[in-house]
Amino acid sequence: MLRAAGCKEGEKPVGIMLGAGYLSGAFGYLLAQPVYQAKTLAQAEAGMVNSEGILVTGAFKGKKPLYQNLIPGMRIL
Repeated sequence: MLRAAGCKEGEKPVGIMLGAGYLSGAFGYLLAQPVYQAKTLAQAEAGMVNSEGILVTGAFKGKKPLYQNLIPGMRIL
């Protein structure tokens, strides 16, 4: 089996470990970021909703909420 220069048997090179950590972190971020964005936007427009579905408090008072839950929020994004 081939080994990188300066590595003992069973050790992995630092560059390989850094690359693996970077790629797995980037992949996880790409999967999680849209959900996090939908959560942040839903919190920004949060307020009390009346029986007709209109916001009566908050920054978007008088309008219908765009982000009612996760799935429609993901479609809007």
